[in-house]
Amino acid sequence: MEVYQTLAKPGLSNHRVLASKHLGFALEVNSEEECKAIVKKYKADYFDANHVCWAFRLGKNGVLAKSSDDGEPSGTAGRPILGAILAADLTQCLVMVVRYFGGTKLGTGGLIQAYKSAAEQAIQDAGVIQKEWRVSLKVQCTYAQFPALIQFLKQQQAEKVDIVQEDNCKLIYTFNLGQKETVNQWLTDQELSFEWSEIIV
Repeated sequence: MEVYQTLAKPGLSNHRVLASKHLGFALEVNSEEECKAIVKKYKADYFDANHVCWAFRLGKNGVLAKSSDDGEPSGTAGRPILGAILAADLTQCLVMVVRYFGGTKLGTGGLIQAYKSAAEQAIQDAGVIQKEWRVSLKVQCTYAQFPALIQFLKQQQAEKVDIVQEDNCKLIYTFNLGQKETVNQWLTDQELSFEWSEIIV
């Protein structure tokens, strides 16, 4: 079974260093577009903050990872936040740190440690769980092919999402990612029309 680690729930932290306040937020996410929308919202909500720095990691094995220093010296904010995500071996995860400057400069090392600590504490507050990585299958068949297809799907313990019966049959089912190759081969052998897409459940 293909599984991944992500956050159990939204996490929060409030880390203070030399009067500077660092608010950490850890959230489960499913796409880069969702991450961008959340960051935009937090920048609006915390418009009076000096910086809203962030990092996210997405996809199986965390294949997509990005971060932003949001005006802090290069490498002092986004990279330490991403480092906290990597250290916890998380994916489908966005961590933001909102900073209110307290009047005393922290220096490069101090900034790195402050952002890292705020991110780690938010992740710790959220907790970590394993989830099943699933894929969605859309397949079309004739009424003659329908019984054999349904039997095969039951054998694979697929989960039904939708079935539409019109001129032909259109089905949507989900599988654990580890079953994809077997299902793909059977559908190809049956000369059925199908397409896959990733989902998170």
